Amino acid sequence: MQAGCWTVSARFRLVVGYLRRKGWRMVASAGYGPGPEERPGRPVAAWDQLPEQGLGGHSLRSVLGVARRLASGDGAHLVRWVEGVPQVMAADGLALPLLRRRPDEGTGRLAGTPAIVTSVTDSIDLVVVRGGGLFDEAAAQSLATVARLLNDAAEAPRLAWVALHHVTTKIVSLRVLDEVLLAVANSAAALMHAEIAGILLLDDAGQELQMRCAVGHRAVATSRLRVRRGQGLAGRVLAIGGPLRVRDYLGEATLSRHFLSIAEEEGTRSALGVPVILHGATAGVLCVWRRRCVPFMDEEESLLKGLADLTALAVHNARSYGEQRAIVDALKREHTNSALRHHKAELTLQGHEALTRIANDGGNVDAVATAARELTGAHAVLLAGPDCHLGEGDEKAVAQLRRRASAWLEAAEPGPARQAELLAPGNDGNCILDVPVRVGDAVFGQLYLGLPGVPGEGEIALAEHAATVCALLWAGEAASASAVRRLQSELLWDLLEGHLPDEAEFLVRRRHLRLLLEFPVRVAIMEISGLTALAEREDWDAERLERARTHISNWIGEQLKQAGIRGAAQVCRGDAFVSILPCCPALSPGDVRELGRMLVAHRPRGLWRSVGFSGPAAGPGELPAAYRQAGIALASTWQPEQPVGLFDQLGVLEFLVSPSGGAALARFANRTLGPLLGYDASHGTGLVETLAAYLAADCTAHRAAQQLFVHPKTMQYRMHRIEELTGLRLTHQEDRFHAQLALKVLSLGLLAGPPPQPVGTKASK
Repeated sequence: MQAGCWTVSARFRLVVGYLRRKGWRMVASAGYGPGPEERPGRPVAAWDQLPEQGLGGHSLRSVLGVARRLASGDGAHLVRWVEGVPQVMAADGLALPLLRRRPDEGTGRLAGTPAIVTSVTDSIDLVVVRGGGLFDEAAAQSLATVARLLNDAAEAPRLAWVALHHVTTKIVSLRVLDEVLLAVANSAAALMHAEIAGILLLDDAGQELQMRCAVGHRAVATSRLRVRRGQGLAGRVLAIGGPLRVRDYLGEATLSRHFLSIAEEEGTRSALGVPVILHGATAGVLCVWRRRCVPFMDEEESLLKGLADLTALAVHNARSYGEQRAIVDALKREHTNSALRHHKAELTLQGHEALTRIANDGGNVDAVATAARELTGAHAVLLAGPDCHLGEGDEKAVAQLRRRASAWLEAAEPGPARQAELLAPGNDGNCILDVPVRVGDAVFGQLYLGLPGVPGEGEIALAEHAATVCALLWAGEAASASAVRRLQSELLWDLLEGHLPDEAEFLVRRRHLRLLLEFPVRVAIMEISGLTALAEREDWDAERLERARTHISNWIGEQLKQAGIRGAAQVCRGDAFVSILPCCPALSPGDVRELGRMLVAHRPRGLWRSVGFSGPAAGPGELPAAYRQAGIALASTWQPEQPVGLFDQLGVLEFLVSPSGGAALARFANRTLGPLLGYDASHGTGLVETLAAYLAADCTAHRAAQQLFVHPKTMQYRMHRIEELTGLRLTHQEDRFHAQLALKVLSLGLLAGPPPQPVGTKASK
């Protein structure tokens, strides 16, 4: 085929193919880095070093020989113009005619000789001459291709320098590691003419590489790579501690197959990885991948090593910056905290001085409340303590504070003392600070401050200080009152349990202790089931449990006062709270039952309450019997729907238990129903309830089955099982009476075991 008949594309492919076989490569025309106005003042091309750096070791003359053959010329020359004077840098073939000025670009004649002139740079031309015949356009296009390749080869060092300068600038100017890594990855992809670039850094444990930045990838898995030592390209670089070049990733036998699927999805072929060395140890790996089988050269490996060194510098700078920033932030926080502590100390000192003067001058809690209002800026102060509800401030504000505090106390659960607590702001935006008035773990009441906004640490400290002073003032009063209450409690228990030798001793001790107790009276026993179990479940100490019992006892006293009963005496033992209630003939059994319903209506935290009332006791000598009567009435309240029991209304049950016959009845009930109770306890059945339902239904099995919501055959099976366990013949009247009597004794609580469930509920199988 003649040269004049070649097409432009054919000639271009020939040039590119030849140069690639010689180890050349094309440089992206746009390059990488800042625009022309931002590039530093470097030479356009280092042409003196072009044969060694840009042409893979080939001379300019050999390149000009290729250009001459492609254009079908007889001579090729590379001419540099310096101040209008031509200088031949290299030549091949026919000599160049004498040039007096720089010729125009294109095909034509020079001093009569056919020639093609193509501009390589602003000052360098590529000239091909022929002995005869003009050049065609195809020859000019082929020569232009060679000129562009020469220009790209000369530009490569400059572009590399620009990219390195750009990355270095990023490292200096940026403090965020991810942004610097992105700049390095983009530079590596552009300079290495690679489609994919990524930077992997070792984790804190130093066992696994994690992809921190990836560009040019298609698969999401590439950006999430986690590589262990020896796995894939990055793992091999980490293992050997040096660079690694791969000609064909898919066919490379030295690489593991861990990430072969990702490589196939990405289309990876040639690859290059270099370690990122930080403080003499490998801190990561910088990798580039090509989607074509074009091996990386030595100079490319050297350039990538330089980028890896910059990456190490970036990692070091970012970590150092992070550590220094953390130190600076910690110092700022410490400075702020120190200023706050100083301010709080000043306010606390002022409050301490004011409150100490009140204590030294013999003041009272009124003066403490006034000082607390002035020191904290509160518009109202409420001091709630033992027999004390003191308000300080505007009358309307105090009333509003009292209402909100009362609502808070009603919702509060009995238990240990709380720390200072800020209640939610009201509709007016005012806040309430609730501070316990206590010394150590001894709580005497609450101090409420109505504040116009959220209090600071200084205001909270002053409020706590004021509460402590109030607690100290009340502690002295409480010490003597506690001793009196303890002696009163001992007297009442001696009276209830019949330990007093005569009535005269009671009258003497009552006068000395100022115990007001007017007869006739009724004895009431309220049992709070589950309080001890709650204390064990929440790991309360003994003092906390005692405070909870005191709170309940005080609540009972308030309820009795609201019901119009004055002068009631109260004692507590375990979960049982005993009250001696003065009564008059007008207090009927119906009134007493209504009082009991009021006492058991409130059930905080699910605690079960039940109460039993005795009959009237005319004098101190009858109190032991009344105490036993209240216990019997309490034992009759096992049904949830009947938590109140009156000894007056027990009916025939009143005569079943006596001081001499109670134990015998218990033994009888145990003989009759003991096997049945044991079987229910071990198997989780309800045979006792079934027997009670059968007797309640006039011994009609069909009606009992309807009341228990079971099938008649199930009822028959249960009755057969009851007779089998107890030996009773329920078809005989005598055995029925024995079972009925045993159930009555069981309902009184004289026998250990669960009481029968009420008839009409679904029994367990």
